[in-house]
Amino acid sequence: MSTRAAAWVAWSLCGLTLVLVGFIVAFDVLRQEDVQGLFVLVAVVANALVGAVVASRRPRNPIGWFFVLSASSIAIAEATLRYAVYGLVIDPGSLPLAHAMVWPSSWLWVPGVALVLIFLPLYFPNGRLLSPRWRPVLWLALFVSVTLAVFWAFVPGATSGFRGVTNPLGIEALRPVAGALTDDVSGVLFLIAFLPSLVSLVVRFWRSRGEERQQMKWITFAAGVMFTMVVLVTLLDAAAASSALAKVADPLTSAVFASIPVAVGIAVLK
Repeated sequence: MSTRAAAWVAWSLCGLTLVLVGFIVAFDVLRQEDVQGLFVLVAVVANALVGAVVASRRPRNPIGWFFVLSASSIAIAEATLRYAVYGLVIDPGSLPLAHAMVWPSSWLWVPGVALVLIFLPLYFPNGRLLSPRWRPVLWLALFVSVTLAVFWAFVPGATSGFRGVTNPLGIEALRPVAGALTDDVSGVLFLIAFLPSLVSLVVRFWRSRGEERQQMKWITFAAGVMFTMVVLVTLLDAAAASSALAKVADPLTSAVFASIPVAVGIAVLK
């Protein structure tokens, strides 16, 4: 892909993401929804903008594409969910294909999270694995990401917490598995895949010298903070934490998540 074509694709995805984020914000404001859910959009916008800049200038480096595709995936998932809720719950029958729009929202969050939390640490800063010996870690990341995406894409029953909004492609044979693979288990699987990726980042930082070490410094710190936040939020959710704690965890997690693309963008384009 030429640099011009890569720039066009990257900025088109960024533009789509920003339009969808605007739709999500307008929907939640008009519906007077809890603004806690909007904190994640700060990270989505940061991912989209930084990803488009990096991908358009360094199209052969996958890092920019990780960010912009992550942002697009989450924006599409959130926007289609709101479309489905309006067409199925708020004003039933008012929108075409409302039930079908439930499906993207049920699984697109998986690549949205995995691309930044799992794959980015493996490829930062030069777009290559640390060495061929780290390929099993890449395979583990791919296995966990694909398994969770496929599971959530076809799990039966409600997928969004709204009555009457169910997965249109849910497979009943997966219902017994759905009882075991809960949100908490999914979080644990993500941690199992994320921890080796974080170790790869730390090892790369330890071996780096000169300019590469300066590139690694901030992203290693941001990844460490992000790992701590993911563990804390997972433990809080598992322990049925109070709403007060949840209100603190959401904005903090989003702020840290938003800091990662900024740090990476500066390092890669340095």
